[in-house]
Amino acid sequence: AEATAGVLGEHGAVRVLTADAPEFAEYLVVPKVDALQAAFDAVSPVAVLVVSSAEGKEIAARLALRIGSGIITDATDLEADAKGPVATQAA
Repeated sequence: AEATAGVLGEHGAVRVLTADAPEFAEYLVVPKVDALQAAFDAVSPVAVLVVSSAEGKEIAARLALRIGSGIITDATDLEADAKGPVATQAA
């Protein structure tokens, strides 16, 4: 998490929240969604980025349902816009 936080900072992230728990090492989705929702609730971000893997897509979908949001999968780029984030999606 620390190495990732450094890379995200290089790309402009102002604040990076990390969580670590033994159950994260296994394919247990719910604890990861719980942790991500706690981070979301703590800072109310404009966007939440999740790795584009089978597990990441499941986590993102479950989080989107919980917070009443949409989901974009397979984004290849993300830019700031006056109306909010704009994603470029692989088709």
